[in-house]
Order: sequence, then C-alpha cells, then structure tokens
Amino acid sequence: MSKKENLLRALEESEERLRAFMDSTTENFSLWDSELNLIDINKNGLKLFPEGTKKENLIGKNIVEFSPDVKETGRYDNYMEVIKTGKPFIIGDLVPHLKYGNLNYNVRAFKVGNGLGIISTDITERKQAEEKLKVCEAKYRKLLERVQQDIDKRKQIEEELRRIEKLAVLGKLAGGVAHELRNPLGSIKNAVFLLNMIFKESTGEVKESLEIIQDEVVASEEIITSLLDFAHPKPLLIENVVISDVVQSSQKNITVPEKVVIVNNLNKKIPSIVADSKQLTLVFRNIISNAIQAMPEGGQLVINAKIQKKKWFVISFSDSGVGIPEENLGRLFEPLFTTKAKGIGLGLAVSKALIEGHGGSIEVDSRVEKGSTFTVKLPINGKKDK
Repeated sequence: MSKKENLLRALEESEERLRAFMDSTTENFSLWDSELNLIDINKNGLKLFPEGTKKENLIGKNIVEFSPDVKETGRYDNYMEVIKTGKPFIIGDLVPHLKYGNLNYNVRAFKVGNGLGIISTDITERKQAEEKLKVCEAKYRKLLERVQQDIDKRKQIEEELRRIEKLAVLGKLAGGVAHELRNPLGSIKNAVFLLNMIFKESTGEVKESLEIIQDEVVASEEIITSLLDFAHPKPLLIENVVISDVVQSSQKNITVPEKVVIVNNLNKKIPSIVADSKQLTLVFRNIISNAIQAMPEGGQLVINAKIQKKKWFVISFSDSGVGIPEENLGRLFEPLFTTKAKGIGLGLAVSKALIEGHGGSIEVDSRVEKGSTFTVKLPINGKKDK
C-alpha cells in the first residue's frame, strides 16, 4: 500500500473514531468551519431539530440560520475569537432563541483544526425543575408567613386580654386608693392653712417648710385626680371648642424654664370643634409638661394644627428634647409605665383614654437626641364622625 493510501486510510479511521466519539457522547456535539458553517453534528445534536431532520440537510448551513440572535448576543464574535486565538469559551445557562424552539443548555466552544467544536449540555429539564422548586419555595414562604401572622395575631390578642385584665384590676385599685388618700390629704391641707395663719409673719425654715408641704399636697392631689380619671372616666361635656383657647388654658400653672421656647403656630382661622374643653386641656397639659421635662438643657416646643379631609382636626406638639428610646415607644401609653424620677406613669395613659373617648387618636414619633412629636387627631364634629 502506497504512502498516500496509508494517509487516506489513517484519515478515514480518524474520522470514524471522531464520529464514533461524537455519537457516543450524551451531549450535543457539532463541528464548524472557520466561517461557522456546519461540518458535522452528532445524533444527540440532531434532537435539537424537528423530528425527521436529516444531517445532510443541515451540513454547510451557517450558524446564523440555526440561531438568529447569535450575532445580536455577541456569541458569533465569541466563537470567531475562539477560532482565532484557540482560547475556549463557556456560556452557562444559555437560553438561545432557535428557529426550532427555546432551549436551556450550557455551551462550551473550543478550537478544532481551523474551525470550531461546540458541545452543549441540555439543562432544560433541570431549569424547569428549578423553576418548579422556586414556585414551591414561594408557596412555602407564604405559608410560613401566614402561620407567623396567625402566631403574631394570637400573641396580640393574648397581650390585649392581659392588658384589659390589668386595667380592670388597676382601675378598681386606683379608685379605692384615691378615695382613701383624699381625706388625709384634705386634713393636711387644712392644717397647712391654719399653720400659715398662725405663722403668718414667720420667715425662714418654718415658712419654707409650709410651702414645701403645700406644694407636695397639690402634687398628690393631681396624682389622685389622675387615678380617679383613669378609674372612672367622666362623661364628655360636649361644646364648641376653640382649640387655640384650650392650648392657652393648658399652659396655665406650667412653669416654662427660660431656656425653653414655646412656638404656637395655631391659625385663628381654624374652625372650632365639638369636644370637651376640660378633658382636652388635661391632655394638652400632659403633653406640654412632658415636652418641657424632655428638654432639661433647653430647647423649642412647636405647636402646629391643620384640618385633614375637612373631617379631622390634627394638632401636633414637636419638641427638640432627648427623645424616646425605641424599646419604650410601644409602652409609652401603658398605665404605670414611666422613666421619670417623679410621677406614676398615668398622664399619657389617661390622655390616650380621653382622646379615644372623643373618637380620636394620639400617636408619637420620636428619635433619641432628636426630639419627639405627639400628634392628636380629633373629629371636628364630634365622636359620631369616627
């Protein structure tokens, strides 16, 4: 056998081995020339095309005919770069828009002689399984969220029941204690009055001690009044109320330090509302007093008001004080909760009850070292509008 015949024979055997390898692999394998025209494709590669497609009808066609978006996506240039440089190219999770349908597979391109070899692994089923898994995970997360919501709702109900029980017990206790303390305080108050008459001309320690006793009696009476208001809320005495007058009245008997400035921005054009002026005075006094106490180094309290949707009157009290820690915000209106050295923590609890009794609401927004804003919302025409 001549040398030429031996070379031809070797070439045929090499082609047979290559074709046997191509057909034995479970992946899609194709060979392309330097212009990206198809030279050969294995049996699995033919499965990418409609059933019955013959290899000889595909050989010689350019890759653009099989995948119209190959140039738009830049893969054509990537393939040509592989032919030019010999550096392999890999695309993960490719979704090519073939003429014959959309498929998912990983693509590996490498140089073969002067042309290109492409191996693609079909991952369509895997991607479909992943999508189904995502759907299942989403349903599972929603189910967990609903379960957690039910748990949270149950906790809220249990917490509300405990709060109601606590308020009921506290109400009975507060009423009893208030009545028991009012009589001895009245006796002390009368005694102080008589001692002031006896020592009318006295000065020094006697006079100072009597003044201290009198001030403490007044403070105690205010606490008792808070206890009674909490234990036995009084019915509303409804009238047309000018809020600017109520705010002015609420500031009486409140000592405002020199370093604290109160800015009253209430517009006189704001209409009057239907409410109990005495109860609102108590609420506003509690808020203003708390704001002043929150500014020990001085600051500014700004009072604003507006009409909302022609139905609600909204008044806000914004101070530049120390602010309220986030962990305390949720408990701010709880009875007996206080962070102050003095007081029993009923001011805001009573204020909340009185405002809700009007069909309104009271909220607080606060940041530590930035200050707090208490916002009171009241129906203009009384509780029936809520």
